[in-house]
Amino acid sequence: MYNFYLSVLISDGSVYLEGQLDFETTAEYNIIISAVDQGLPTRMANTHVLVRVTDVYDDRPRFNSSIYERELNVTVPVNTNVIELDAGVPANYTIIGIRTVYRFNTFIVSR
Repeated sequence: MYNFYLSVLISDGSVYLEGQLDFETTAEYNIIISAVDQGLPTRMANTHVLVRVTDVYDDRPRFNSSIYERELNVTVPVNTNVIELDAGVPANYTIIGIRTVYRFNTFIVSR
């Protein structure tokens, strides 16, 4: 079964989307549009239009692990890459929480 979801407006040649595209079904449409004038004799011209459908990742992002750990020496320079994460799909990454562990040294002074 072939579904065609594009149409052309007769009056001005605008190409419109008339249905939901699905990359897995049809990755591109290669269509020929014809324009016919209203004169006698009629004259016509054709043009090719290629519409490429880009894929939207239907899968949600998933990390390989729920926890990642790294040790850094205090002398590591600023802007050092600490870790590279991959969620499996194109994604935007944001820090939504942070837990910091502070270490305090306790000194006991005895006289």
